[in-house]
Amino acid sequence: MADKVFRWLLISFIVFAFLYGIWSLISEAFDLRLETFLRDNHAVLISLGTLALISVLALLTSYLSDKAADKREHLAAVASEKRVAFNQKVQAELQIAQFRQSWINEMRNDISKLLRIEFHHTEEADIANAYTLHMKIEMRLNPDEELASKLSAAMQYLGRSESTEEEHQRALADVVLASRAYLKNEWRRLKKDIRESQLLESDPL
Repeated sequence: MADKVFRWLLISFIVFAFLYGIWSLISEAFDLRLETFLRDNHAVLISLGTLALISVLALLTSYLSDKAADKREHLAAVASEKRVAFNQKVQAELQIAQFRQSWINEMRNDISKLLRIEFHHTEEADIANAYTLHMKIEMRLNPDEELASKLSAAMQYLGRSESTEEEHQRALADVVLASRAYLKNEWRRLKKDIRESQLLESDPL
């Protein structure tokens, strides 16, 4: 910034000196004959003309240089903003993938605990734990999704108290199959999210 101010002050001084010299010569020309004036000041007029041309070129060069610098700074700022936004998007995608992976792991663990209790439970406390796990799993399921709906229905059937041992074992098998299909689909969605995040990360702006 200081270099720009100094440059403009220097150019302004040169232009002022040029204009002052021209004015002095013109004032003198009123008192002398034109031919005498031109003959006596031929070299001076050429020098002043050269100085004027250099000053104009210097001003033009400085102006164009400043415009180019401003444009470069603007483009750099825009590119920087895009890069920041792009990195934020990639990080957000990766974070969502991490949340989904944690969510899937917790879901799988709760389903495993529920099945273990339903298969072996002999105490009253097991029934309470099974109910708690059942509710935790149900709250994570989206009833609008087909595989989630099937898993929910299988768990509802498993939780019937009036079922026979054979029906109970069949319900356990149904929950295993439904949960396996559901978790497989969730893992597929997770892999897709991670793959898309990696593609974004490897695609610079």
